[in-house]
Amino acid sequence: QGTVIPSPSQSTHSADIARLKKREKLLTKQVNMFMSGSGGCGDDEPGDDEDGVEDEKEEEEDDS
Repeated sequence: QGTVIPSPSQSTHSADIARLKKREKLLTKQVNMFMSGSGGCGDDEPGDDEDGVEDEKEEEEDDS
């Protein structure tokens, strides 16, 4: 354990972790916004809606 995180490396390690945590937080925020914000309430609804619209379009084209 002591060999893995010596004093000098600990500083860099901490900074790296802080950076990664910040990045992860940002990514998680974006994903959450995309998942819930995209449809409003539940990522299942928007996905279903999108599929239905796409299906309708395809059917219409096929019918014409």
